[in-house]
Amino acid sequence: MNPDHQPSQHSQPQGDHGSQDIGTSTSDSNAQPVQGAANVATAFGPSRVVDRMFPDMGVMSSDQVIFYVHRQHLSRVSTNGFAGLLSSLATSLFLEERASVLNIAFHIMYGMPCAHYSPPLVEIEAALDALVRYGVNPYFYASPLLPLYELLLLHAPYRPIEAYALAGKYSLEEPAVAISAHLLAYDLSTLSDDLAIKIGPVYLRRLMGLHRDRTNALKAIVLRPLENHTPTLMCGEASQAQLTQAWAYAAAELAWDTLPGLSTNTLQTTFEKAATQITCLECQALLHARIREVCQQWFAVKVRLSPVQPRRLMGNPQDSTLPSEDNLSGCTG
Repeated sequence: MNPDHQPSQHSQPQGDHGSQDIGTSTSDSNAQPVQGAANVATAFGPSRVVDRMFPDMGVMSSDQVIFYVHRQHLSRVSTNGFAGLLSSLATSLFLEERASVLNIAFHIMYGMPCAHYSPPLVEIEAALDALVRYGVNPYFYASPLLPLYELLLLHAPYRPIEAYALAGKYSLEEPAVAISAHLLAYDLSTLSDDLAIKIGPVYLRRLMGLHRDRTNALKAIVLRPLENHTPTLMCGEASQAQLTQAWAYAAAELAWDTLPGLSTNTLQTTFEKAATQITCLECQALLHARIREVCQQWFAVKVRLSPVQPRRLMGNPQDSTLPSEDNLSGCTG
Protein backbone atom coordinates (compact mmCIF):
# COMPACT_ATOMS: atom_id res chain seq x y z
CA MET A 1 0.00 0.00 0.00
CA ASN A 2 1.57 3.24 -1.12
CA PRO A 3 0.75 6.17 1.27
CA ASP A 4 1.15 8.66 -1.56
CA HIS A 5 -1.90 7.13 -3.21
CA GLN A 6 -4.11 7.07 -0.14
CA PRO A 7 -7.00 9.55 -0.16
CA SER A 8 -6.21 12.40 2.23
CA GLN A 9 -8.81 13.32 4.81
CA HIS A 10 -8.45 17.07 5.22
CA SER A 11 -10.89 18.92 7.47
CA GLN A 12 -11.38 22.45 8.69
CA PRO A 13 -9.81 23.43 12.03
CA GLN A 14 -11.96 23.40 15.13
CA GLY A 15 -11.17 26.99 16.03
CA ASP A 16 -7.78 28.40 17.00
CA HIS A 17 -7.11 25.79 19.64
CA GLY A 18 -8.03 22.86 17.47
CA SER A 19 -5.73 20.95 15.17
CA GLN A 20 -5.75 20.38 11.45
CA ASP A 21 -6.21 16.95 9.92
CA ILE A 22 -2.85 16.30 8.28
CA GLY A 23 -4.11 13.27 6.40
CA THR A 24 -2.67 9.93 7.44
CA SER A 25 -2.73 6.43 6.02
CA THR A 26 -2.08 3.03 7.53
CA SER A 27 1.25 1.73 6.31
CA ASP A 28 2.02 -1.91 5.60
CA SER A 29 5.42 -1.06 4.14
CA ASN A 30 8.23 -3.49 4.92
CA ALA A 31 10.65 -0.59 5.13
CA GLN A 32 9.30 1.10 8.24
CA PRO A 33 12.24 2.76 9.98
CA VAL A 34 10.09 3.64 13.02
CA GLN A 35 8.58 0.73 14.86
CA GLY A 36 5.20 0.77 16.55
CA ALA A 37 3.56 3.55 14.51
CA ALA A 38 0.34 2.84 12.65
CA ASN A 39 0.00 5.97 10.51
CA VAL A 40 2.09 7.76 7.91
CA ALA A 41 1.66 11.44 7.13
CA THR A 42 0.09 11.65 3.69
CA ALA A 43 2.47 14.35 2.41
CA PHE A 44 5.58 12.60 3.74
CA GLY A 45 5.35 8.99 2.63
CA PRO A 46 8.28 6.63 1.99
CA SER A 47 8.05 6.91 -1.80
CA ARG A 48 8.24 10.70 -2.02
CA VAL A 49 11.29 11.73 -4.06
CA VAL A 50 13.04 15.05 -3.37
CA ASP A 51 16.11 16.12 -5.33
CA ARG A 52 16.09 12.64 -6.91
CA MET A 53 16.41 10.97 -3.53
CA PHE A 54 14.04 8.74 -1.60
CA PRO A 55 13.59 9.40 2.13
CA ASP A 56 16.26 7.81 4.30
CA MET A 57 14.91 8.71 7.75
CA GLY A 58 11.67 8.28 9.63
CA VAL A 59 10.50 10.82 12.20
CA MET A 60 7.80 9.83 14.67
CA SER A 61 5.61 12.43 16.34
CA SER A 62 4.47 12.20 19.95
CA ASP A 63 1.08 10.93 18.75
CA GLN A 64 2.71 8.22 16.63
CA VAL A 65 2.57 9.49 13.08
CA ILE A 66 5.58 8.86 10.82
CA PHE A 67 7.12 11.49 8.56
CA TYR A 68 9.60 10.13 6.01
CA VAL A 69 12.26 12.79 5.44
CA HIS A 70 15.74 13.26 4.00
CA ARG A 71 18.75 13.46 6.31
CA GLN A 72 20.68 15.55 3.80
CA HIS A 73 17.92 18.14 3.60
CA LEU A 74 17.54 18.37 7.38
CA SER A 75 21.31 18.78 7.74
CA ARG A 76 21.31 21.49 5.11
CA VAL A 77 18.55 23.65 6.62
CA SER A 78 19.56 23.24 10.27
CA THR A 79 22.39 25.12 11.96
CA ASN A 80 22.56 22.81 14.99
CA GLY A 81 22.30 19.37 13.41
CA PHE A 82 18.57 19.29 14.13
CA ALA A 83 19.20 19.88 17.84
CA GLY A 84 22.07 17.38 17.69
CA LEU A 85 19.79 14.54 16.63
CA LEU A 86 21.65 14.05 13.35
CA SER A 87 24.99 13.40 15.05
CA SER A 88 24.36 9.66 14.93
CA LEU A 89 23.60 7.56 11.87
CA ALA A 90 20.24 6.46 13.24
CA THR A 91 17.46 6.26 10.66
CA SER A 92 14.74 6.96 13.23
CA LEU A 93 13.97 10.06 15.25
CA PHE A 94 11.39 10.43 18.01
CA LEU A 95 10.26 14.01 18.51
CA GLU A 96 8.13 15.54 21.25
CA GLU A 97 5.88 17.54 18.93
CA ARG A 98 2.44 16.42 17.79
CA ALA A 99 1.92 15.37 14.18
CA SER A 100 -0.11 18.50 13.38
CA VAL A 101 2.84 20.66 14.50
CA LEU A 102 5.49 18.63 12.69
CA ASN A 103 3.35 18.65 9.57
CA ILE A 104 3.55 22.46 9.46
CA ALA A 105 7.26 22.48 10.29
CA PHE A 106 8.21 19.97 7.59
CA HIS A 107 6.04 21.70 4.99
CA ILE A 108 7.87 24.96 5.77
CA MET A 109 11.31 23.31 5.61
CA TYR A 110 10.54 21.67 2.29
CA GLY A 111 8.81 24.71 0.82
CA MET A 112 5.55 22.81 0.36
CA PRO A 113 2.20 24.66 0.38
CA CYS A 114 0.13 23.85 3.46
CA ALA A 115 -2.41 26.66 3.76
CA HIS A 116 -5.09 24.19 2.64
CA TYR A 117 -4.82 22.56 6.07
CA SER A 118 -5.92 25.88 7.64
CA PRO A 119 -3.89 25.31 10.81
CA PRO A 120 -4.76 27.55 13.76
CA LEU A 121 -2.26 30.16 14.91
CA VAL A 122 -1.47 28.25 18.09
CA GLU A 123 -0.15 25.35 16.01
CA ILE A 124 1.72 27.63 13.63
CA GLU A 125 3.45 29.14 16.66
CA ALA A 126 4.26 25.69 18.00
CA ALA A 127 5.74 24.78 14.61
CA LEU A 128 7.88 27.93 14.60
CA ASP A 129 9.07 27.12 18.13
CA ALA A 130 10.02 23.67 16.87
CA LEU A 131 11.89 25.09 13.88
CA VAL A 132 13.95 27.32 16.15
CA ARG A 133 14.64 24.40 18.50
CA TYR A 134 15.92 22.32 15.61
CA GLY A 135 18.14 25.09 14.27
CA VAL A 136 15.94 26.28 11.39
CA ASN A 137 15.54 30.06 11.17
CA PRO A 138 11.91 30.88 10.20
CA TYR A 139 12.99 34.24 8.75
CA PHE A 140 14.43 32.62 5.66
CA TYR A 141 11.13 30.86 4.92
CA ALA A 142 8.83 33.87 5.23
CA SER A 143 9.12 35.49 1.80
CA PRO A 144 5.96 36.03 -0.26
CA LEU A 145 4.76 32.85 -1.99
CA LEU A 146 6.53 30.62 0.54
CA PRO A 147 4.33 28.49 2.86
CA LEU A 148 5.03 30.35 6.12
CA TYR A 149 4.13 33.72 4.58
CA GLU A 150 0.90 32.27 3.21
CA LEU A 151 0.02 30.67 6.56
CA LEU A 152 0.34 33.94 8.47
CA LEU A 153 -1.50 35.98 5.84
CA LEU A 154 -4.30 33.41 5.96
CA HIS A 155 -5.14 34.67 9.47
CA ALA A 156 -4.51 38.38 8.82
CA PRO A 157 -8.11 39.34 7.91
CA TYR A 158 -9.63 37.61 10.95
CA ARG A 159 -7.00 37.71 13.71
CA PRO A 160 -4.60 40.42 12.57
CA ILE A 161 -3.07 41.39 15.91
CA GLU A 162 -2.35 37.76 16.83
CA ALA A 163 -0.83 37.10 13.39
CA TYR A 164 1.22 40.30 13.65
CA ALA A 165 2.41 39.29 17.13
CA LEU A 166 3.63 35.99 15.75
CA ALA A 167 5.48 37.74 12.93
CA GLY A 168 7.00 40.17 15.40
CA LYS A 169 8.07 37.41 17.78
CA TYR A 170 10.24 35.84 15.08
CA SER A 171 11.17 39.09 13.26
CA LEU A 172 9.39 37.97 10.10
CA GLU A 173 9.65 41.26 8.26
CA GLU A 174 7.65 40.62 5.11
CA PRO A 175 4.61 39.00 6.79
CA ALA A 176 4.64 41.76 9.44
CA VAL A 177 4.55 44.47 6.77
CA ALA A 178 1.68 42.79 4.94
CA ILE A 179 -0.31 42.08 8.12
CA SER A 180 0.07 45.67 9.37
CA ALA A 181 -2.36 46.81 6.66
CA HIS A 182 -5.07 44.82 8.47
CA LEU A 183 -4.42 46.63 11.77
CA LEU A 184 -5.43 50.17 10.88
CA ALA A 185 -8.79 49.76 12.63
CA TYR A 186 -7.23 48.10 15.69
CA ASP A 187 -7.30 50.19 18.86
CA LEU A 188 -3.77 49.88 20.26
CA SER A 189 -4.97 51.07 23.67
CA THR A 190 -6.67 47.68 24.07
CA LEU A 191 -3.48 45.70 23.41
CA SER A 192 -2.81 43.22 26.21
CA ASP A 193 0.54 43.02 27.97
CA ASP A 194 1.06 39.46 26.77
CA LEU A 195 0.56 40.41 23.12
CA ALA A 196 2.77 43.49 23.51
CA ILE A 197 5.57 41.31 24.88
CA LYS A 198 5.16 38.79 22.07
CA ILE A 199 5.23 41.51 19.39
CA GLY A 200 8.41 42.90 20.90
CA PRO A 201 9.63 46.51 21.15
CA VAL A 202 10.78 46.86 17.53
CA TYR A 203 7.58 45.80 15.80
CA LEU A 204 5.34 47.38 18.44
CA ARG A 205 7.10 50.72 17.98
CA ARG A 206 6.76 50.45 14.21
CA LEU A 207 3.04 49.65 14.44
CA MET A 208 2.49 52.57 16.81
CA GLY A 209 4.44 54.75 14.39
CA LEU A 210 2.21 53.69 11.50
CA HIS A 211 -0.90 54.61 13.49
CA ARG A 212 0.64 57.91 14.59
CA ASP A 213 1.71 58.84 11.07
CA ARG A 214 -1.73 58.12 9.63
CA THR A 215 -3.45 60.05 12.42
CA ASN A 216 -1.16 63.05 11.87
CA ALA A 217 -1.72 62.84 8.12
CA LEU A 218 -5.49 62.82 8.63
CA LYS A 219 -5.29 65.91 10.84
CA ALA A 220 -3.17 67.74 8.30
CA ILE A 221 -5.59 66.87 5.52
CA VAL A 222 -8.94 67.68 7.13
CA LEU A 223 -8.05 70.57 9.46
CA ARG A 224 -7.05 72.89 6.64
CA PRO A 225 -9.87 75.47 6.43
CA LEU A 226 -12.33 75.32 3.57
CA GLU A 227 -11.80 78.00 0.93
CA ASN A 228 -14.53 80.60 0.35
CA HIS A 229 -15.76 82.10 -2.89
CA THR A 230 -16.15 85.80 -3.59
CA PRO A 231 -19.08 87.15 -1.56
CA THR A 232 -22.31 87.72 -3.47
CA LEU A 233 -25.66 89.26 -2.65
CA MET A 234 -27.13 85.78 -2.14
CA CYS A 235 -24.16 84.39 -0.18
CA GLY A 236 -22.09 86.83 1.83
CA GLU A 237 -19.32 86.29 4.35
CA ALA A 238 -21.79 85.46 7.14
CA SER A 239 -23.41 82.68 5.12
CA GLN A 240 -20.07 81.22 4.12
CA ALA A 241 -18.93 81.30 7.75
CA GLN A 242 -21.63 78.73 8.54
CA LEU A 243 -20.12 76.32 6.02
CA THR A 244 -16.62 76.98 7.36
CA GLN A 245 -17.83 76.28 10.89
CA ALA A 246 -19.64 73.09 9.86
CA TRP A 247 -16.47 71.84 8.13
CA ALA A 248 -14.34 72.69 11.16
CA TYR A 249 -16.64 70.74 13.53
CA ALA A 250 -16.66 67.69 11.27
CA ALA A 251 -12.88 67.87 10.79
CA ALA A 252 -12.25 68.11 14.54
CA GLU A 253 -14.45 65.09 15.18
CA LEU A 254 -12.61 63.04 12.57
CA ALA A 255 -9.16 64.19 13.63
CA TRP A 256 -9.52 63.46 17.32
CA ASP A 257 -11.95 60.56 17.58
CA THR A 258 -11.13 58.36 14.58
CA LEU A 259 -8.87 55.32 14.26
CA PRO A 260 -6.25 55.23 11.49
CA GLY A 261 -8.43 52.80 9.54
CA LEU A 262 -11.00 55.45 8.62
CA SER A 263 -12.46 54.72 5.19
CA THR A 264 -12.74 57.31 2.44
CA ASN A 265 -16.47 56.56 2.30
CA THR A 266 -16.88 57.55 5.96
CA LEU A 267 -14.77 60.63 5.35
CA GLN A 268 -16.95 61.71 2.45
CA THR A 269 -20.23 60.99 4.25
CA THR A 270 -19.16 62.91 7.37
CA PHE A 271 -18.40 66.11 5.48
CA GLU A 272 -21.46 65.84 3.27
CA LYS A 273 -23.74 65.51 6.32
CA ALA A 274 -22.11 68.52 7.94
CA ALA A 275 -23.25 70.80 5.14
CA THR A 276 -26.76 69.56 4.35
CA GLN A 277 -28.25 73.01 4.96
CA ILE A 278 -26.04 74.79 2.43
CA THR A 279 -28.09 76.09 -0.52
CA CYS A 280 -25.51 78.26 -2.32
CA LEU A 281 -24.44 76.51 -5.52
CA GLU A 282 -20.93 78.02 -5.40
CA CYS A 283 -20.48 76.84 -1.80
CA GLN A 284 -21.68 73.37 -2.76
CA ALA A 285 -19.24 73.21 -5.66
CA LEU A 286 -16.34 74.28 -3.44
CA LEU A 287 -17.41 71.79 -0.78
CA HIS A 288 -17.61 68.80 -3.14
CA ALA A 289 -14.31 69.71 -4.78
CA ARG A 290 -12.65 69.84 -1.36
CA ILE A 291 -14.22 66.53 -0.29
CA ARG A 292 -12.81 64.88 -3.43
CA GLU A 293 -9.41 66.37 -2.70
CA VAL A 294 -9.48 65.18 0.91
CA CYS A 295 -10.48 61.65 -0.08
CA GLN A 296 -7.73 61.49 -2.71
CA GLN A 297 -5.11 62.70 -0.24
CA TRP A 298 -6.25 60.28 2.45
CA PHE A 299 -6.28 57.39 0.00
CA ALA A 300 -2.64 58.14 -0.85
CA VAL A 301 -1.44 57.87 2.77
CA LYS A 302 0.52 54.67 3.36
CA VAL A 303 -1.48 51.82 4.88
CA ARG A 304 1.30 49.49 6.04
CA LEU A 305 4.73 49.50 7.61
CA SER A 306 7.64 50.66 5.50
CA PRO A 307 10.08 47.75 5.00
CA VAL A 308 13.26 48.34 6.96
CA GLN A 309 15.57 46.96 4.26
CA PRO A 310 15.58 44.68 1.23
CA ARG A 311 15.64 40.98 1.93
CA ARG A 312 19.24 39.67 2.01
CA LEU A 313 20.53 36.14 2.41
CA MET A 314 24.24 36.96 2.51
CA GLY A 315 26.10 34.23 4.30
CA ASN A 316 22.89 32.40 5.15
CA PRO A 317 23.51 28.66 5.64
CA GLN A 318 19.92 28.04 4.57
CA ASP A 319 20.22 29.85 1.22
CA SER A 320 19.04 27.78 -1.74
CA THR A 321 17.94 24.89 0.45
CA LEU A 322 14.38 24.57 -0.77
CA PRO A 323 13.97 21.73 -3.26
CA SER A 324 13.38 22.88 -6.81
CA GLU A 325 10.06 22.15 -8.47
CA ASP A 326 11.79 19.97 -11.07
CA ASN A 327 13.31 17.76 -8.37
CA LEU A 328 10.39 17.66 -5.95
CA SER A 329 7.92 14.83 -6.48
CA GLY A 330 4.76 14.06 -4.58
CA CYS A 331 4.86 17.21 -2.47
CA THR A 332 1.32 18.42 -3.04
CA GLY A 333 -0.02 17.09 0.25
